[in-house]
Amino acid sequence: MMANTKFLDRKCIICKQILVEQKNTRKSCSEKCLKKYQSLLVKGDKNPATKKEVKNKISKSMKSFYKKGGVNPMKGKKRIDLVEYNKKFKPLQTKEKNPNWQGGIGKYGSGFTNILKNNVREKYELICQICNKNQNEFSEKLHVHHIDYNKKNNSIYNFICLCRSCHISTNFNRKYWIEFFNNKRAKKYEETNKISIHICTKDRHSELALLLQSLRTQYFKNFDIIILDDASGTPVLQCQFLTSLINRMKLEGHRFKIIRNPQSFGCCAARNKCIEEDDFDDANLILRVDDDVILEPNYILRLIDAIEDGYDLVTGVVPMIMHPEMKRDTKYVKPIINKHEFDKDGNLIMNKDECGFCYMQEETIPTNQFRTNALYKSEIHKKVRYPDNLTTVAFREEGFFSFGAILAGYKLGVNTGAVCYHFATPSGGNRRQDYAECVKIDEETWRKWLKKKFDKHGDFLNKYNEEVKNDIYKR
Repeated sequence: MMANTKFLDRKCIICKQILVEQKNTRKSCSEKCLKKYQSLLVKGDKNPATKKEVKNKISKSMKSFYKKGGVNPMKGKKRIDLVEYNKKFKPLQTKEKNPNWQGGIGKYGSGFTNILKNNVREKYELICQICNKNQNEFSEKLHVHHIDYNKKNNSIYNFICLCRSCHISTNFNRKYWIEFFNNKRAKKYEETNKISIHICTKDRHSELALLLQSLRTQYFKNFDIIILDDASGTPVLQCQFLTSLINRMKLEGHRFKIIRNPQSFGCCAARNKCIEEDDFDDANLILRVDDDVILEPNYILRLIDAIEDGYDLVTGVVPMIMHPEMKRDTKYVKPIINKHEFDKDGNLIMNKDECGFCYMQEETIPTNQFRTNALYKSEIHKKVRYPDNLTTVAFREEGFFSFGAILAGYKLGVNTGAVCYHFATPSGGNRRQDYAECVKIDEETWRKWLKKKFDKHGDFLNKYNEEVKNDIYKR
């Protein structure tokens, strides 16, 4: 029996393209062509309202309507019932009294330009990220939407493109849409990235549980975890609520490797042991986190954004959880955050730490030294390890690792939108009675090491700073 070919060669009535959907009721290929076709149907003499008999019919109908006491709906201001309604109810629906009020229309940042919008559309290949329709199917360009609804946050990763209809739907239930778009971005990253998380802990079981729970709620979920129990008084695996939480995370698809040191040799030794014991060979990224922090749900996602931008190691900001947030403008810390500087003899004369604050803008800024909870490429471990000449307190261990990475040719950054809150727990960890004395010893050791590196390589920090600033200028 021969197939019905009656509609196989149907073409759009406007652009003459062959219709993909062979339906006998379809006359156009897109919404744009459909609107053009509909306008042609009512243009000029084809408009039924221009015919004399139609005009007479409308006139007769309206006269009859007015004779019966009807009021023209287009003249609502004269209607007594509407005036009374507006007086009574309109004040109850304005601004803060309206359930849909979101605080007013904020001003867009200066960087929200047409060039940026076009870059976002190209990034998503002109596809609406909700209905998956192409821009060519609409009569206008796709809208560019701020994922976090902060109109001054013009990070390229804070945008997504939507059609008009889908964009309108995001005006309601904002929390849902923030999670929806962040989960969508995270799943895209999960296709090409796997993270091995290193946690060294000692006598901080409650803090460790809070950290693990914050990892459970991350948008990016493609990670496994190594926990090094550095001679805790009560072993991690003998703590019931911790083992229950770990088992829950195993059920959610995460692999765990738990190692116990019978004796603690300090933070650096513990971190190096995590590196040596890491047999998660499919991980291309490493995340080292302290055991007394809580990560915001988008922490890992924003660090991966920076890795995608070309950084090799990136960290976030670490405000104290018990203090009010003090938000700074990033213009006061650019072009280099946490800047360090040598004098002509190689002595360290500037040593900034600017990661203890939150920032008004989200962007990744080059840095000389990362601050604790950092994501980096696993290949770095082939060239850089933690020092073995510090006390067990391991003060300045991030400085050793940071400058070792810079000397090895890697690029470091701080994402000011990635936030993890610090408990600064006074017990556990590497706290000891002579803590202040150990800090002083480690500081001297670090500065002597930097002086040797300066004598060997020259002012490597100034050279690095100029290179990363030129790279930003080119972008």
